Parts: sequence; structure tokens; C-alpha cells
Amino acid sequence: MESFTEITPFYPQSNGRLTISKWAPEDKPREKLLSLGPRALTDAELLTIFIGYGTPTKTAFDLAKELLAMAHNKLDVLAKCSINQMCSVSGIGQAKAITIKAAIEFAGRIGQSEPNLENKIKDSNDIFLYFRKDLFQLEHEEFWIVIMDSKLRPILKKRISSGVTNFVPVDVKEIGRLICDHKGFSMACVHNHPSGTMEPSPADIILTEKLKHLCPYFDCKFIDHLIISNNQYYSFSDRNML
Repeated sequence: MESFTEITPFYPQSNGRLTISKWAPEDKPREKLLSLGPRALTDAELLTIFIGYGTPTKTAFDLAKELLAMAHNKLDVLAKCSINQMCSVSGIGQAKAITIKAAIEFAGRIGQSEPNLENKIKDSNDIFLYFRKDLFQLEHEEFWIVIMDSKLRPILKKRISSGVTNFVPVDVKEIGRLICDHKGFSMACVHNHPSGTMEPSPADIILTEKLKHLCPYFDCKFIDHLIISNNQYYSFSDRNML
């Protein structure tokens, strides 16, 4: 098991391959980030920087690729891996796994920070930013609404229900009551798809139709229904389905 006060070893070669220190400068992850910026790096190259160094037989880049392969090359899957699961990759000890886990948590907290919407929700992207922190990395479905005043300022943000991996029950009458109680001028709703799929299910489409017909009874405008998954979203309004 790795120590928390590690001294970076130097391995001239790993299985006859050049170590990262022997790579061309433009190919080294750190140098590439400095010259081209972080967005120029692949997932494996970014992960290589967190891993730091390899073993006598594997470079840090090799370890990064093995970690990603273990997570089916999906960052959201890697984010949910435990320390022990990461350590199952030969060459990834506890210290490396903790560093990666801390980096994932730090990125998640940035994503959960409150957006500056100037107190208004104007479009689908604003709705996404407003709810992103509430649905981040959930492994079950949740359904939320936001009710707004005549100037599109939120007056109520509420989780309506919590479900399972691929289903969440929604009481439309409860939504109508909340619109009435808060004298809502407009309303939007969101729910997440932990499976990763962005397309609405038949049940999602039926629910959207119910809400589209419900809101006018309360003189409330139904702005949008968003499906959020993997830090992306599907907007019924943007697809002209409202």
C-alpha cells in the first residue's frame, strides 16, 4: 500500500517503453496543458496528471487507461467507483485512488455551486444550471419543479418525488396545488435519467402533456420540462414539444 508521503521514483524504462519523462515535450500531459490549455487533453491525459507516476512496468498513462477501461471509459462511472475498486487496478494504491477521488469531489462541488442567474430563469440552460446541483450523480430518479413570478424570478423550488433507477412517480394534482398556493405565473420541471439516456420515455411524454394542459387552468405558463443526465440535458421546449 502506498504511503501518503511518497517520493516520486524514476524508472528509466517500463517494459522496454519510454517513461513519460522521455516523451517529446509536446506529448507530456503537463506540458501539453501549459501550452494548449486543459481542454486539449484527453480524459486519460488528465487522469495521468492526478496519478503522478507509474510503476516499474507501467507508466502513469498506462494506469490512467486501465482505470478508464475498468469504468467502461465513462467518467460518470469512474466518479462512482470506490477507493477499493480503483485499487483493484494493479499499480493504483490507496494514495493515488484518494487523490483521484478528491479531484472528482472537487469538480463536483464546482458543478454544485449556485449559478448567477440575475434572479431570473429565462431559458432551458438557466433551468439546467438552477437544478444541476440537485441532481448531480444521483443513482435514482427525482422530479423537481420551480414556480416563478411574472418577472421569471423563482418563488418556489421543490422536489416533488423520488423514485428508483428508471422511474419516478409524479402527482400532477400536487403540482397544481402548489401553483395555486403560490400564485405562480410560470412553471418549469426537471427530472434526471441515471441510466445516461437523454431521450424521453413514453411516460415522460405523457406527463409533459398532462402538465401542458394543467397549467392554463391556473393561468400559469408551462415553460419547459428538462431531462438531465451526465451533465447534459434534453429540453422539451427546445425540441418544440410544448
